[in-house]
Amino acid sequence: MDIGCFELCVPGDNLVEKLDTLEASGMWIELAIIDERKDFEILNSHSVKAESVQAYNLHSISLISPDSGTRKNALKHVKETIDIANNVGAKRVITVPTYGQIFMASPFKMAVNIFREISVYAQDSGIEILVEALSQKKTSFLPSINEVADFVNTVSSENLGLLADTGHLYDIGVEIISIIQDYAGMIKEIHLKSVDSRPPTKDIIPAKEIVNSFKQIPQCLEYKTNDPSNDFKEVLKNLVYPPGLNEK
Repeated sequence: MDIGCFELCVPGDNLVEKLDTLEASGMWIELAIIDERKDFEILNSHSVKAESVQAYNLHSISLISPDSGTRKNALKHVKETIDIANNVGAKRVITVPTYGQIFMASPFKMAVNIFREISVYAQDSGIEILVEALSQKKTSFLPSINEVADFVNTVSSENLGLLADTGHLYDIGVEIISIIQDYAGMIKEIHLKSVDSRPPTKDIIPAKEIVNSFKQIPQCLEYKTNDPSNDFKEVLKNLVYPPGLNEK
């Protein structure tokens, strides 16, 4: 079973403490690349692997912004994230074309060209670029996983795939297990969260079933938390047994 946790969900006041927590639980980490971080050498002193990396600044800057300077900065951020992923040995970089409702006119062709450029940039390092379906709550550009899948097929790059987020899939209004099955060949990572970005414990999101049904796809806990320590323990209690992630 291949489960990781997004850095901002992991208990700990710094990266060292977070790595200690994940090491004890036998999990990998998904790093958040925010601004110009340079503290990743600490990974060398832990057995925890950085399997994937989020181009986190894309929460606030858009690859298809109507402003050319913003588009340039967003593309630069993605390429810098790819460089960091390569340096830390990560396999995947998480991206989105845009959050929100404000973007350039007729953005589809521009987005295709941008993601072809991103894919080519990542190709030599063997890094996969994942595009996340955000739902209509987060954006009006390619909000559904079906639209994102069509977009990925249009870009037609071997190292471009999908990221499926269980909370966003719920917001899109699809049956989560079925849609993951439908796109299992394109989905390269699953983000596990509940509705409203809550931790994926026992509720309407079938998180435990997803964990057990899609062991061939890397899965990552990724949720908002005001109580990282207790939420992390509760999620593991409901989904897996730490350490080693043995099933209940």
